Amino acid sequence: MEFLWNKVPVEISGKDQVESITLRDTKTGQTSTIKVDGVFVYVGSRPNTRFLGNLVETDQAGFILTDENLLTKTAGLYVAGDARRKSLRQIATAVGDGALAAVSLERYILETG
Repeated sequence: MEFLWNKVPVEISGKDQVESITLRDTKTGQTSTIKVDGVFVYVGSRPNTRFLGNLVETDQAGFILTDENLLTKTAGLYVAGDARRKSLRQIATAVGDGALAAVSLERYILETG
């Protein structure tokens, strides 16, 4: 693995699979193309939760606090995935969160509906 600092992707190329990526240097503006076998996209680690305002409580980093059933402080509002505070952020945990939140919401609707 090689870290390429101050670079942003411009183009991913290949015929039947990824073969190269073109990068732009954010300081000089120059582009360069390197051969690669694959690309992993990392979108960041700051949750985009501010739009929820006072409907949820968050930790200092902005991750939403939930109970064990993924309920927030607002009745009927459940949170799943990487936006909530948890120790592991992987597809497997997000899928599990989604299933638990769906079942919890169904129970809430049946109990209050």
